[in-house]
Amino acid sequence: MQNDEFSPAMDTLPDIRDIFLILWRRRRMIVAVGAVTFLLGTLVVLMRPTYYAASSSVMIEDKTVKLADFNDVTEGNKFSELTVQTEIKMLSSPSLAALTLKKLDMSQFPEFAEVASDPKKMLATFTKNLSVFPQGLSRVIEVSYKDKDPEKAAQIANAHVQAYLESQIDFKRQRVEQLREWFETKVKDLKADVIQKSQSVNEFRAKEDLAVGKDSQELVYQQISDISNQIAPVQVHKFDLQAKLKAIEVAEEEGNPDAIGDVVSSPLIQHLKEQKSLAGQQMQGLSSRYGPNHPGLRAASSQYGQVEGAIKTEITNIKVSLLNDLKATEAQEAMLQERLEALKRQADTMRVQLVTLKSLVVEQDASQKLLDGFLNNYENLQSQVSFARPDAVVVSTAVAPLYPVKPGKTLLMIVNLVFAGSFALAVVFISEILSSGLANYEDVRKLGVRPLGILPKVDNPLMAARSAQNSTFKEAVKRIYMAGLFGTPAKAVLVTSALPKEGRTTLVTALAYSLMAQGHKVIVIDADFLKPSLTTMLKGSGGASLADVLSGRSPLAEAIARDPNGLAILRGGKTGQDMGPIHFERMHELFAELKKTYGYILVDTGPILAHSEAGAIANQADGVIVVTEWMKTSKQDMSGMLALLKTYAVPVLGVVLNRVDIEKYKEGAVGSDFLLPNIGQAA
Repeated sequence: MQNDEFSPAMDTLPDIRDIFLILWRRRRMIVAVGAVTFLLGTLVVLMRPTYYAASSSVMIEDKTVKLADFNDVTEGNKFSELTVQTEIKMLSSPSLAALTLKKLDMSQFPEFAEVASDPKKMLATFTKNLSVFPQGLSRVIEVSYKDKDPEKAAQIANAHVQAYLESQIDFKRQRVEQLREWFETKVKDLKADVIQKSQSVNEFRAKEDLAVGKDSQELVYQQISDISNQIAPVQVHKFDLQAKLKAIEVAEEEGNPDAIGDVVSSPLIQHLKEQKSLAGQQMQGLSSRYGPNHPGLRAASSQYGQVEGAIKTEITNIKVSLLNDLKATEAQEAMLQERLEALKRQADTMRVQLVTLKSLVVEQDASQKLLDGFLNNYENLQSQVSFARPDAVVVSTAVAPLYPVKPGKTLLMIVNLVFAGSFALAVVFISEILSSGLANYEDVRKLGVRPLGILPKVDNPLMAARSAQNSTFKEAVKRIYMAGLFGTPAKAVLVTSALPKEGRTTLVTALAYSLMAQGHKVIVIDADFLKPSLTTMLKGSGGASLADVLSGRSPLAEAIARDPNGLAILRGGKTGQDMGPIHFERMHELFAELKKTYGYILVDTGPILAHSEAGAIANQADGVIVVTEWMKTSKQDMSGMLALLKTYAVPVLGVVLNRVDIEKYKEGAVGSDFLLPNIGQAA
């Protein structure tokens, strides 16, 4: 009998229920693997060295060297965003790291002592634990050092900042020293120039016997100065007139007279431009609403033309005015130039030597003033050498931290826990994939067949089947009978498997003894022509066999034997004769004959995937019971066997799981295993 409820279903993809079943069945493995993984991870976390980070902060200022009468002498421009980035690079530079290493004598520390002979490795070790980063958009830079010892971390961070400040002072002193050398050379040259010019003045006076400051001469010089001062504004006015005329010319060439009003401040031009704009707007508005012949549009157009004409007329008037003004200005300039030249000639005639002398005196005074300025700044520079300070200030010094930054053991433990759980689940699912055998009733149902029951794993199945006690094994066999045979018309039942050594013979023998105990007349048939293990187990060997009966060589009665417990056996035996289709067709006649005497006919065949005879016999049977070893035979092989049985059109009564470890099975059993709860409780 075959229930439609168990029609073949070859979809083996796990659903959520399958996943929960797997997790429940493998719960002990999950706990064990997860616990071991977590303990190992915990050990790794605890063994990891603990690091502390200490930080010191500095604020960057402007980098300038101030001199009284000169532009700032700077290393760069004023402070900018790039300044912070530049200082970060300096704080992170190998050269500053090397300076810190030298300052602290880092070879005294264990991690540096190991690489003390290799400066590159020492730098690499130092920079690996050093962090330099800005604090937001401020001028503050944080310098952090990471070490196993919090005190040492703070010491190194502060030392690095101090080395940075000292390097700034050294750099500034070097910069000032370079300026001082330049100043010394310049002052030397200026002193020599002052001495030379003073000598020139004295020599000229002695040679010409001249004195400076006669009234007539000073008057001429004053007049020359006044005329020169008068010429300058006249020339400026001339250039302004020329620029305006050029601008008007360019505007006219470009056809843009409206731009002239921006060059020449003419209220009339500005007023006419406004009238033109209003007329243009009026024309545009009338044009969009009326045709070109509209009186209003013609009037507006006429007004627009009149305004343009007025603008052109005014521009012409302005040009004439500017030209007249330009002629007058040029005439004034020429007059002043002529007067200046006359005064210069007058001065030359008075005493050229006196002018020369004054020129020498002025040059002498200028050189002396320049020398005095350089001497003042030189003194200022000298003071900066003594009082040089860095361009950064310490905002906060590093102190020994109380808590480590690496590793974050709380986080690592959480990660460890998650990893342990994930790894345990991965191991379980991989194990489940690799373990392709049938594990429980759910796996059987997924193949589209009915689970009939389980046979516990025992040392001696035959003895357990024969035992007079109501043992666990016998109870399990009885349940298989009740689930698979009781109440069914199936009397000739084939017991087969997908592969050899899965327990067919054990099940046949156990079922036979169980039926006999219930008062049924039973015969077992050994139909394994290659390995008749049933005949050997029941000690029925010798005499005629099933092959002899099917081939007609022997009558049925001669092939039937009985074991010591009275169980009827249709003996099997190896045969060299090929068993063709005609022989197996006689199985139907044989079954009909045996049913006259026996209530149940149990047939033990070879594995159906390996022996073609098993399929031929199955075709003549009333039903088939499949036995498979628990957690061994793959689901693929089972599916292939069931598909083959389907081609024989024989009802599959169900599947029996053999050699089951009851305790392990209970661990993975779910409520769906309806035959399980009382297994093992009967004694």
